[in-house]
Amino acid sequence: MDFIKKHWVQIVVALMLFIALSTSLPYSYYQILRWAVVLSSGFLAYNAFNENKQVWSWIFVASLILFNPIASIHFERETWEILNIIFGFVYLISIRKISIKW
Repeated sequence: MDFIKKHWVQIVVALMLFIALSTSLPYSYYQILRWAVVLSSGFLAYNAFNENKQVWSWIFVASLILFNPIASIHFERETWEILNIIFGFVYLISIRKISIKW
């Protein structure tokens, strides 16, 4: 249970990214997804930077830029599906690589 409490952000956002692969979701889901990814990416980039894990910091900065809901980047649906899969797995892998400091 302590594991889930510590890494709930990564787990929830990874699940949201995988759920986004469904074709029957309203546009508002993708807007919420963008905010969730941006906020969690900033938080995880900060934690990775404090642990001197620069590669992980830059990965999360890249996701922060790609999923930015304010200055959004427009891709085709197929490209977003690939990005959702990639960053879904990035979030899951980061559970083992970054220790969260609350």
